[in-house]
Amino acid sequence: MTPAAFTEVFVTSHNYVYGWMLKHTGEPEAAEDLAAETFTRAWQAWRRLPDTADVTAWLFTIARHLLIDRRRRQKANPPPVPLLDFGWVEAGGWRTNWTDRVDAQLDAQNETVRLIARLT
Repeated sequence: MTPAAFTEVFVTSHNYVYGWMLKHTGEPEAAEDLAAETFTRAWQAWRRLPDTADVTAWLFTIARHLLIDRRRRQKANPPPVPLLDFGWVEAGGWRTNWTDRVDAQLDAQNETVRLIARLT
């Protein structure tokens, strides 16, 4: 296969490979990187490709393998989980409201206990 044939394949297939990667990654930057890597690997193996090969299927096989490798790397090295910020709780969030309600209930119960104690 000639370099001119590869150029033709690139021009006609790049958008399809990019779109497929975008569909599976959901990230335009990652899709572009993977599409570029697909064509880089295709170029490296271009001379070994038989003339009778289905070039589109071959390109998408390379793309699929790259996507699988990416997912394996992501699974092996998940992004760090950010620490939760509970500062809003002390600054008048739900906990303050909850503790105010509990305090009010305890005050009411204490008042009831005091009234009963006075009566006896």
